[in-house]
Amino acid sequence: MYIYPDKLLDYLTAQGWDANRFAEELDVPPQEVEKMLSGKRIEVDVARKFINYFKADLAAEMIDFGKTGVKNPFA
Repeated sequence: MYIYPDKLLDYLTAQGWDANRFAEELDVPPQEVEKMLSGKRIEVDVARKFINYFKADLAAEMIDFGKTGVKNPFA
């Protein structure tokens, strides 16, 4: 799964968090959040935690479905 880095960065900025703080929230290594912020692919276990954290609606806005080649199921 791919995340829109700019949307995630906007969220982190609004919360006053850095990548390490968000990694703690998701219970993932900081490198996984850095992958998100770099536009790199994240693995399924990290993707699940991301979706659980944001819930479906907000997570769907942050997922780059075009890059995954999958149609947005929420659209």
